[in-house]
Amino acid sequence: MNDSKLKTIVALCGAALLTAICAPVTADTLTGTNAAWPLTVAAPTSGWSTSVSFDDTAWQSATAVYSVDQYLGSAYVGTKGI
Repeated sequence: MNDSKLKTIVALCGAALLTAICAPVTADTLTGTNAAWPLTVAAPTSGWSTSVSFDDTAWQSATAVYSVDQYLGSAYVGTKGI
């Protein structure tokens, strides 16, 4: 590999690294759910998310089931957990 190609690769890697470091990190907050969202407290069996025949009928509906402030304090008043 010649010096020109190596310099180009180093420059591109540096630019990619700088972009990753400077990029803002965000996440959306889950603000609601409904009965169409199933949940389970037990870990599902392997392959559950790719199997069209996986049976999730025993799972609960992901509706608000408790008040978060009861566990984490008054800063979370009005927040519901599933």
